[in-house]
Amino acid sequence: MSLTRSAARARSQARDSRVPPHRWTAVAAIVGGLAWIPVRAAISVTFSQPLLGLTYVEWNRIEVVPIALMLLALAVGVRALVAGGVRLVTTGLWVATAGLIGMLLGVIVEFWIAGGLSGNRELSIIGWGIYLLAGVATHLVGMVLLGIGLLRQRAGMARGLGALALVIGVLHALWIPSGFIADALLLADQALIGLAWVGIGGVMLATRPRGLD
Repeated sequence: MSLTRSAARARSQARDSRVPPHRWTAVAAIVGGLAWIPVRAAISVTFSQPLLGLTYVEWNRIEVVPIALMLLALAVGVRALVAGGVRLVTTGLWVATAGLIGMLLGVIVEFWIAGGLSGNRELSIIGWGIYLLAGVATHLVGMVLLGIGLLRQRAGMARGLGALALVIGVLHALWIPSGFIADALLLADQALIGLAWVGIGGVMLATRPRGLD
């Protein structure tokens, strides 16, 4: 009988010692956000000439790194925090996740497979369409829904996470318009997206193991 209790206690201690998903994926959100800033800045200035020896196509290929890290943070870490939440939060989470998958797929098709406009032009345009519509547009809608849903909750951590998600959604919506106005606005827009992801990572690290409260 004592052996059974000891085994149960050991299993319970082992469960308690595990790092919650939102804690270790918080690092992915922070690193992904920090990586997003220089990659997106480089993409915006390398269309006609290389930067640090890398071409426009090569910088775009690197974009899979921050997107994949953000996807990990959202699909695993944020999902663990909002599990069992209201329908709007759950819907927003899955739509935002699908959008990141679309962005990742778009980059792969346009730059890894097609090689950009200088390669297979038709396939590159298809990849761009995937990135823009199935990716960015879908992701921003999901982040806005997720943000609104979390902001309706009473918990401070939930509201902090919701505010950052809403900011990311709005900034993605301003991405193309800001580029038409001024290059500096475009760079600022993309930098703020990266910093918002760093903020999401910070909220995840600060959240208690039992979740948003």
